[in-house]
Amino acid sequence: MNLSLVIDARPLARGTGGIQRYLKNLLPYLTCNDSFKLTLYSDHPIDISFLNDSQAVKIRYVPLRLGRSLSWHLMVCIWAAIDKPDVFWSPRHHLPFILPNKTKRVVTIHDFVWKTWPETMPKLQRSAEWILMPFSLKTANHIICISQTTQSQFRQFFPGLKARSTVILHGADIPNPRNETKIANNPGYFLAVGTLEPRKNYQRLITAFDEYVKNEGTRNLIIVGKNGWGCAPVWESIEKSKNAERIEILQTVSDDKLSELYSNARGFISPSLDEGYGLPPQEAMNYKLPLLLSDIDVYRELYPSANLWVDPLSITELALGLQQLEKIPKGKTIDSSVAKYGWADCAKMHIDVLLSSLQTDDIDPQ
Repeated sequence: MNLSLVIDARPLARGTGGIQRYLKNLLPYLTCNDSFKLTLYSDHPIDISFLNDSQAVKIRYVPLRLGRSLSWHLMVCIWAAIDKPDVFWSPRHHLPFILPNKTKRVVTIHDFVWKTWPETMPKLQRSAEWILMPFSLKTANHIICISQTTQSQFRQFFPGLKARSTVILHGADIPNPRNETKIANNPGYFLAVGTLEPRKNYQRLITAFDEYVKNEGTRNLIIVGKNGWGCAPVWESIEKSKNAERIEILQTVSDDKLSELYSNARGFISPSLDEGYGLPPQEAMNYKLPLLLSDIDVYRELYPSANLWVDPLSITELALGLQQLEKIPKGKTIDSSVAKYGWADCAKMHIDVLLSSLQTDDIDPQ
């Protein structure tokens, strides 16, 4: 069996980010699976040199700037009419408006922030979600939800479509052991990973860090994340901080550098207001870091034995949590449903869904 599988590969052209890492980790398994002949669609050039057999993958792209979204849907319509894919998979919430009638449609839903925390999104993106996601969910043959929490929200917001969803957790392979860097007089640091945007709640974290230092906290703070929408207040908070020299933001790091940062950290923090999954805590857990997490549904689902829980809206709780985190030694394995769940497991379930979508009834886009 050599089925034509087309993937919306635009996340690979968007730099680092959660969806990009998700797709990048799954593609090697899809590429080497004999069931599929892969074609990637993008609106910008993409680098697939990370694939062992990149020559076996076909790429279609056209640089789009003005009217990018509408132009993208037009180009996909033309490409798909030529390629006639058996399955089209979007790993990023949205399906094209027009695909061949016989093409099965699979979409991954990461979160419903546009409904749960709309104020943390730019207006244009929020409007796009209101239009494109309902259409995508209604026309999909199968819907992948990345957590039980996301699936529950899907069923709440779209109750008539619940029969066609499957939960597939992200993978996070256990890293190879790395030697910790020993630096004289270095008190160590807390680590946070995620795009600089309002939903990640870094502005409150920085204010809480100042309180932590005021109470004789000794750790530094490193945040790994590229600039996202609404990032200016984060930078302003650092400029105003009396402890700016102890706060470092790294915008782009390699996989090896990120692994080094996890290895040398003394604790991990994720104060997010909302998440569909939250891959960094899973990665941090595999490095045996103590976890300080915001008390949100998805984190309670995936990391029930995390060391510390805080109200993400409370700066006082965040500051106290940092003080407590400093006292927890690293090296203890945290009990979790995702503790030994790797990308190979995640990929196998995706392959099963993509193949099973061929057995579903056709969906009327109307």
